Amino acid sequence: MIENNSYTNEAVEGVFNEIATSNRQAQAKMDEIQKGSAYLDYSVEARRRMANEHRETSYQTFQELQNKYSATVESERVRLHENAFGIGKGWAYFGMNQNEMTQLRALYTNVLNQASDMSNQQLGKAMENAILANDAVSAKAFAAVGYQKQVADVVEMYAAKFGQEAVQALLQFEVVYGNRRSANKKFADHTRISRPF
Repeated sequence: MIENNSYTNEAVEGVFNEIATSNRQAQAKMDEIQKGSAYLDYSVEARRRMANEHRETSYQTFQELQNKYSATVESERVRLHENAFGIGKGWAYFGMNQNEMTQLRALYTNVLNQASDMSNQQLGKAMENAILANDAVSAKAFAAVGYQKQVADVVEMYAAKFGQEAVQALLQFEVVYGNRRSANKKFADHTRISRPF
């Protein structure tokens, strides 16, 4: 299992920071409406109405930022997945002509289709065989299916043998922001994207 507490994703952290800034500003504005000297001349009912309006606009902003957070996590996951398992990514293709690339893609797609029907145990054995044969194309397809089926051993065997930094980045992303987060990390992230009030 990949554990790296120092891994950060700038896009996701940027949205976290936007949410935190928005929440601080919303809370400061709410405090000002409720207790600030600029609003002392207003009646209690007027301040309550302004607070409710501010709460509604703050909630709309929060919803937009929360949706942006979800979209950012998903787009980063897709980008990292494409970098890790997409054909043409992470391999040296210099000198290949179009026909050779087409054949490589067809081989990858064929192995990918075969691997999707394998059990987890069969997938692990197929990965071991691909590693022994130094077959990077098949191993990449097995790793892609292993990732989809959440068979961590298959993905980690691929990453260890072929030194795929892109796979490591994807696994680290999942541990820090995605489906492999611990319960404590999920709770911490939930509090980071909670409503301001």
